Amino acid sequence: MTIATNRSLAELYAQAKRHEYSLSRAVNTAHPVEREVFGELHQEARARVRNLEKALEQRNMTPEEIGYRQSTGTITPHKLIAERESISKFLGQTLSEYTTKSSVRRILEREHRRLSGDGQAKLEILTAALVSDQ
Repeated sequence: MTIATNRSLAELYAQAKRHEYSLSRAVNTAHPVEREVFGELHQEARARVRNLEKALEQRNMTPEEIGYRQSTGTITPHKLIAERESISKFLGQTLSEYTTKSSVRRILEREHRRLSGDGQAKLEILTAALVSDQ
């Protein structure tokens, strides 16, 4: 179970890094409102990555040993929502592998709660605004 848990934690970290990278590209928009929203979401994603790095350290893993594919193509709110939903789902699965209380489980629980916060709502509102403008 430990190997599978480490593998799951590594994959979760890779997804979080990919999402952070996508947001770092999205924040470079010319539109001030979008730039502000994406900036807030990028800060949230960066904090998530830092917390997952702490979880990796608890499992004697380093971020440098975990590779991840960077998102290519156009970054849209729909793509960011899909990435975020994927992270949330995978985070729930990874969390289920930790059956006893530990510092890693506490980190995962905290991040799971944060993902269900207002970041998702911001992306959905931004998507609706973009769709209505078209």
